[in-house]
Amino acid sequence: MTSTEPFLHCCETWHVLAKAGTILSNRPKEPETWEAIRQMQSQLLAPLEEHYGVVTLTYGFAGPELLKAVKLRAQKGGWLPNISPIGDQHAGHERNQLGNRICTRRSTASPSTCACRATLPRTSRIG
Repeated sequence: MTSTEPFLHCCETWHVLAKAGTILSNRPKEPETWEAIRQMQSQLLAPLEEHYGVVTLTYGFAGPELLKAVKLRAQKGGWLPNISPIGDQHAGHERNQLGNRICTRRSTASPSTCACRATLPRTSRIG
């Protein structure tokens, strides 16, 4: 089964900071988010990897610490942060300080309601 690490550590900003010596934990707090990640792994990623080989995740869960880092890095780099937890499910089932869901959509194109974008190996063909 696919580990949780790629799902929690697949963001470019996370890797840039890690290479510079700053490790962000980027761990969900809500049990529902963890369950969504487990479902994404078992129902989508594991079968894809079994059939196609290694799947490279290019984004996944973004907790508050990573979100802040992405926005700061974009501001320093002079580009838009290209992340919107309210609308793009990077926040999974996490809640804000008032106890409300950060993203009310609670769905993506996958069965697990947790954000993910994956790249299949170049030699793979679907269909």
